[in-house]
Amino acid sequence: MRSRPAPARSRALPLAGCLALLLAPACSGQDGESRAKASRAPATATAGTPAAATAGSLWSAISRDRARGVAHSSSAPWYRTAREAMPTTVFRVNGVMDNRYVSDLFVVARVTSVEGGRSYSWPNGPDVAGAPSGKKVHAFNASDADVSTVYITATVERSVARASDLPAGTSVRLGITMLGKADLKSFQADVPGTRIAALLVANERSAYPEDPDVFGILENGDLLGRIDDQDVVTFPAWERGPRDGAGALVGVPLTELLSPVTPIAVKSP
Repeated sequence: MRSRPAPARSRALPLAGCLALLLAPACSGQDGESRAKASRAPATATAGTPAAATAGSLWSAISRDRARGVAHSSSAPWYRTAREAMPTTVFRVNGVMDNRYVSDLFVVARVTSVEGGRSYSWPNGPDVAGAPSGKKVHAFNASDADVSTVYITATVERSVARASDLPAGTSVRLGITMLGKADLKSFQADVPGTRIAALLVANERSAYPEDPDVFGILENGDLLGRIDDQDVVTFPAWERGPRDGAGALVGVPLTELLSPVTPIAVKSP
């Protein structure tokens, strides 16, 4: 059993050019309350930054948002690898088994379609104590929105869940939140047909309360992986994902992701 210090419960998010996520789940209790809820609405985007995505790849667009200052996680995670973020991972805090968990569902699936979701804005700026931001919901890619959401529909090949696994053939919808307008046509052109491996969080812990059937993707899309013909998974947008000495992406065999993880010991003050 390995031991590691407990992470801080929260860390400061950059204000300039930063978009705090509607919700960025990390590790939650059995009651489903997220330890990583982002309570702040977005600050204004950096001046001169184009609103629309220019990359034709969904993963490039996710990475682009991070480069522009989007916070993809609002608390230090308890996991260091995708395998440790699996729904079945068990944590031991100060020697006692803990009921916190990272993800609710892991799916291997094939994308069938990509569609526009909703857009959101915060006219009153970031939340402050005692002063709600007044979040507004808009149609997809609305001109006055701060963020737009993209929904991916995929057919499940296999799954691992905290509760009940999804049967093969089940259709699932996954959501990703993007800064400004999303380049939906490009995503629709190159994403359908892709085999994916994704670590998901249930809707009550995700950013899409208006669409209850939509799962969130851990770290707002970072833990959305692509699977090649050899069943090797890469996480192109995950900043902390496995890389070689030259910084190039390193794939993880799907069998390795699915193998059991030794309980992780966490020390907490």
